[in-house]
Amino acid sequence: MGHKAKHEVRAKRLRVTYIDSQVHDQVPLGGPNAFIDCIAQLGTAGSVQMLGGLQVSLPFQDPGNRDDVAWRFWDAVLNFRQKLRPPADQTEARRLFARLLPIRHQGILESHLTPPRLETYIYPFGLTALTTVDITWKEAVHLAQAAKTLEDEEVKSTEAIVAEEKISTSLATISRAAVQILSKRLSLSQPQALPGHRLASVIDGSVSSQPMEMPSARSPLHSALHQLASGSSPPLSRPEKNLVPRWDGSGEFVWDPGLLVYMLSGGTSAAAPYEVSMRPSTRIESTSGLHRRLALLISHLSVTAGLAYSSPKQPVQADWARDTAKMLGRLYGPYIPGIDYWGLESRYYIDRSPAKSDIERLQGGKLYVRPDIGVPTEYY
Repeated sequence: MGHKAKHEVRAKRLRVTYIDSQVHDQVPLGGPNAFIDCIAQLGTAGSVQMLGGLQVSLPFQDPGNRDDVAWRFWDAVLNFRQKLRPPADQTEARRLFARLLPIRHQGILESHLTPPRLETYIYPFGLTALTTVDITWKEAVHLAQAAKTLEDEEVKSTEAIVAEEKISTSLATISRAAVQILSKRLSLSQPQALPGHRLASVIDGSVSSQPMEMPSARSPLHSALHQLASGSSPPLSRPEKNLVPRWDGSGEFVWDPGLLVYMLSGGTSAAAPYEVSMRPSTRIESTSGLHRRLALLISHLSVTAGLAYSSPKQPVQADWARDTAKMLGRLYGPYIPGIDYWGLESRYYIDRSPAKSDIERLQGGKLYVRPDIGVPTEYY
């Protein structure tokens, strides 16, 4: 175990995303063909009004504001042989549908925290909603203080509009309410809610010195990351149990003190000291890009793992459950990780999920990990 980390990370801007999902037992929009037709229309129109009066778009194409992180995320997750693009015809739309692509509905979040964002994703087998806000300070604060401010803010009453319906609830529960509204609007029967997840990332701040060591057990940095990830204080487990190793680009996963992703079953925190100190330039990916990628990944894992978990318990479509299990297997052990993209977040999330045994059952065996690129055994 390394010595106590000698560097300190402070937050000036904390970005927080609340993620809530559910699975259902039928395909919305009138069935598979209607869903495919909607994807095909989005390939040319960019934004359309679908059944139920919802204005929707492709998840990687925000009209008027291309989302490069989302584009790259869906390109990696869908695992296409050709480069991801809006579908040019019905055949391409059918391929995207078969690859489990959702469609996106943008809600409106009214909050004093900026920039407020509320988005929902409609899958053939489920729904997921993401509520995102930034908490800012004039001067950078200790991460423990940032966690306390977050706890105070998330219980405050907040308003939002989803599917033209107004929501008034706490900031932390907006996403769950949004999913429930969409479920009713789309007339989905027998929905099953899934556990929520909170992601908190240091987008801007300061570091006292370049980090050379990983956080030690119960150090201020370890405790703060634990609190930001919705954990108890002080943390009961050692940091290596929850900190996610990174791919080093040369053939192995390593502990990287400059890029910290700390994951619990109910929440994740992220701090990238190297990127914070180098702003606006970056070493690997920007702090905002890291948060966006993790938010998309966790929301996608939530609804797809939820489908695998729910499949023995309600009449969800068996083909979707098997397809999602195969996709989750690819994310669990990526054959060729990338230094600028993949860590082990998918593996850590699935290992903490009650769906793991169902995923293995559906794909017919243990989740595969290449033995030559396993998790590091020594924490330093």
